[in-house]
Amino acid sequence: MATKTIEFVDRDKKKFVIYTIFYSPKYENGILRIKIDNEFHKYLMAVKNKYLRYRLENVMVLTSKYSFRLYEILKNELKMKKRQKRSLEVELDLDELRELLSVPGSYKWQDIKRQILEKSQKDFEKTDIDFEFEPIKQGRKIIAIKFKLIDKSKKLQTDNRIYKTDNDFTQWRTELQKKMA
Repeated sequence: MATKTIEFVDRDKKKFVIYTIFYSPKYENGILRIKIDNEFHKYLMAVKNKYLRYRLENVMVLTSKYSFRLYEILKNELKMKKRQKRSLEVELDLDELRELLSVPGSYKWQDIKRQILEKSQKDFEKTDIDFEFEPIKQGRKIIAIKFKLIDKSKKLQTDNRIYKTDNDFTQWRTELQKKMA
């Protein structure tokens, strides 16, 4: 771990920077302590708001790669819509959705609806967001999907705890498994 580096290249300015991400890793009594390079830490703090963050327990319950990716897409849209104080609806072109989810070309609309969207809705029941969808047609052809996003995070706030010990984490994992059963 101490030898891992990350390189940032700026081809326009013909320069690059290589950071050693971690140094001085120490493991003692079940706790791993690491130090992060100061310059790399500044970089991380500058970009942290540009990336989507979500709680691990929300994605642990998702059963398919499509549900996972759709969660990331819709969670990001929800975050942006809430920040802009706009309607919690988003319209995605069907071809764009196929590309974002890496859906095989052999999937027809009915396959996408049944195997991806409806299955994801069922998976999302155990997460902090939910959605409803409506196909948008041009003639008889479905060209886009309108998603209505539902934020359930306030409802789940009582479950948001910080676990400080291995025993706390084990207890949380056991509780989560009971909820999922």
